[in-house]
Amino acid sequence: MSQKLIEIWIRIGKRNPWVCQVGSKDPRDQCAFEKPFGEKYFCECRTIDELIETFKQGNWCLGAAFYYKNICFINQIHTGDEWLVIRDKIAFESLSALAVLKQEGEQGIRNFIEDVLVATRDQLKTLDYRRRRCFQCNKVVGESGIKLEYPHYNIEQYRTAPRTPLIKEQLWICEECCSTIDLENINRRDARKKDAFIEILNDASLYYESRPLDQKICENVKDPCFILKETYLTLQEN
Repeated sequence: MSQKLIEIWIRIGKRNPWVCQVGSKDPRDQCAFEKPFGEKYFCECRTIDELIETFKQGNWCLGAAFYYKNICFINQIHTGDEWLVIRDKIAFESLSALAVLKQEGEQGIRNFIEDVLVATRDQLKTLDYRRRRCFQCNKVVGESGIKLEYPHYNIEQYRTAPRTPLIKEQLWICEECCSTIDLENINRRDARKKDAFIEILNDASLYYESRPLDQKICENVKDPCFILKETYLTLQEN
């Protein structure tokens, strides 16, 4: 990695409201009496696996910085895990690495790195850099993927909190994997559950007149590509 790029990352870090506290000499700041943020805080990770192991350690000091190729991660919380992400000259994201590892596993970090490496500058600036991947085989599907949707809550959760807006989660599946899943039969099997879910939605809209239910929500639930969260969890396990 060129010295020039590290110098750019140092300048970006010093403009960050948290990282700039390192070595500030202001007793109100964290790590104020450490050496000022600079080159000694940076360490190269030669592989994604090495970077993942670094994230797993956790408890990094404020300003700890690691880079893989042209992507840099600077810790913004002392003994924490909130990383300012920079590619080349663009600071575009804040990554909670341990949360990603917990929710998506190591593959989640690999996907993140691979997507950032190939993203355009505009995609980074607009945070539109994540590529569509099949949730079963992890293959990048692009425009050929089939989009499935499921509610953020399962039926029982929504029953206890019907005022919660219907938040739709999205997942993608490639054509090859889709051929192994009979969505029509899955939705037929869950037809009663989907009808019960629609009843809850309608009851909520009648009871809370100040927030009438948009009929399109029920139409979304009836859509063949809208599956229940319980169904999605079953698909994940297979």
